Amino acid sequence: MLMLINRLGDDYVVWDKAAEIQFEKPDESDLSATFEVSDAEKRA
Repeated sequence: MLMLINRLGDDYVVWDKAAEIQFEKPDESDLSATFEVSDAEKRA
């Protein structure tokens, strides 16, 4: 949500309705994710 607010600017309203993560068991390893919003998606 924060990425889209930054990317789209003040002309748009971004709503974050829900998010949830359910873990099956605890782990001690690191986790990372990459999210990208292209210029084509910005104009859509």
